[in-house]
Amino acid sequence: RSRGIRILVAMLMVALADLAHANGSNDLCSTPDVWGGVALSDGVGGGVGTEDAPYLLTTRAHFLSVSDYYAHLASSARTPGDDAHACWGAHFSQQAHVDLANEPWTPIGVFKGGYPRTFEVEFFGTFDGNEYEIRNLSISPNTYDASLVSTTDFGLFGRVTYATLRNVRLVDATVDGGDGTATGGLTGRASYSTITNVHVAGTVSGANNTAGIAGLASSSSVVHGNRNTATIHGDRRVGGIVGNSSDTLFTDNVNYGSVTGTSINVGGILGNADGRANMQRNTNMGLIIGTSSVAGTVGYAGAMSTFKENLNQGT
Repeated sequence: RSRGIRILVAMLMVALADLAHANGSNDLCSTPDVWGGVALSDGVGGGVGTEDAPYLLTTRAHFLSVSDYYAHLASSARTPGDDAHACWGAHFSQQAHVDLANEPWTPIGVFKGGYPRTFEVEFFGTFDGNEYEIRNLSISPNTYDASLVSTTDFGLFGRVTYATLRNVRLVDATVDGGDGTATGGLTGRASYSTITNVHVAGTVSGANNTAGIAGLASSSSVVHGNRNTATIHGDRRVGGIVGNSSDTLFTDNVNYGSVTGTSINVGGILGNADGRANMQRNTNMGLIIGTSSVAGTVGYAGAMSTFKENLNQGT
């Protein structure tokens, strides 16, 4: 009997340890002023958000919990260095195909405006989709939760900095940035970030800085091995992969989608390069339409941009 009691006690201690690990100080997103102190780990499939134990996402509910949590986190933030700061650098790992069923989505990483001050709360963590599908992502200025945050950047992510986004598969996505600043299927804008092996299918529409992967990429970002088959509509600085960039490396990206800009700087890979763009082995297969500075790979590039082995087979 005593041996059985010891085993039962040991099992209870393990369970309590797991619970503490999920909701305790190791959890990167346990900010007490969000959702009344509920940790993000209670809304996902496991993990604590670290590199070794990322948050695990396997269902629509898990994804929506992440979107809602970060919306509340941005709404409750007061300074960029508050107690919630570490959560913006959390790590995520998708573990199964997920259908978001066109549920309203608030981009992760936003511009927060208004009292007491205006600042950016950008995602600087890691998201690994592990090549699982995310179906029916739906974003528009009319459906995200504007009562919590204000944002001008639209995509699965709004703004990312020093982030790594990889192995993501967006299928049947509908992303509408309206008159926003930057719109992309994956992210509105990326700075100092790495985006690799991302595939986007569906439609992406916006005003300026609109593209299949990222509306705007800058500051030594790396955009590698991505594929767009989505239909892209925008005004100026419109691209199949990235709309507008500065000081960004583009390698081995392919665009199959049609890209339409109603104004200038429209390209199959990149619409506009304000600074240096390093373009290597990128291919456009899609139809490109614009009024001025229109090209199969890059609509307009600064004089210090470099090009090597890029190919246009679109029309």
